[in-house]
Amino acid sequence: MKYKFYLILIILSLSAFTYFFYSHSDSFVELIFFDVGQGDASLIILPDGKKILVDGGPDNKVLLGLGKYLNYFDRNIDLVILSHEHDDHVFGLAQVVERYKIGKIIHTAAACQTGVCQQMFKTISELEIESEELSNSRRIIFSANCVLDLYPPGNLQAKNINNRSIALRLDCVGAKIFMVGDGETEREEELLLSNENLSATVFKASHHGSKTSNGEDLLKNINPSLVIIPVGVENSFKHPAESTLARFESMGIKYFRTDINGNISLKFMGKTYPQVTIDKE
Repeated sequence: MKYKFYLILIILSLSAFTYFFYSHSDSFVELIFFDVGQGDASLIILPDGKKILVDGGPDNKVLLGLGKYLNYFDRNIDLVILSHEHDDHVFGLAQVVERYKIGKIIHTAAACQTGVCQQMFKTISELEIESEELSNSRRIIFSANCVLDLYPPGNLQAKNINNRSIALRLDCVGAKIFMVGDGETEREEELLLSNENLSATVFKASHHGSKTSNGEDLLKNINPSLVIIPVGVENSFKHPAESTLARFESMGIKYFRTDINGNISLKFMGKTYPQVTIDKE
């Protein structure tokens, strides 16, 4: 009799957990900024489990991050977005496309010049991964309340490769996120003139918080409550710039840094402002 009681209790508990999980899953978005040193790599996990990887960092540390935050047997990434072709954003992707099953990659770097970038696109071709060079604004609709907008640079041949960065805005079940790779002043001015909706609660600092990015006009337009700065410890570029940090502070914007805080996980539980978890190893 006691055995049956405990068995029924376990079944009821599992049923309650299953109901809770599935009834609340549509309000859960996670955004993880990996600590990859002086580079950029972040993972977005949508409520339905779809995964979007934005950039891959300057080495293979992104693989450690993916291994930590994804199930060991989960080898699928639905969408990869390469913001631009600099090695500190593309290097790690070269290994990701070999080790994970990629649904599609969106980029502006089909004519990239660096060896690692060229090798990555060779692998993409050999594996027959769907690849799109973004030339016009795109909206990807995941569900009625979860959309991703992508904005290509106005000049795909800009001399400053940073200004070829793709901008993205995710609006998904309360989560509002904006990124623009390493875009500098010229790219920010393009975005401001585009009249697109750039507003977001979370903004990934452009160009690792450099003084040539993160202008006041753009920040006012985005109006973020939280900024994440992907940056390497004591890097030679002296990122983030003191002037940029002062600007965030003067505007009342809270920020976290991967060089200080490590991996930064943001969980949006159906609300605009996320639950922040830091993982400094």
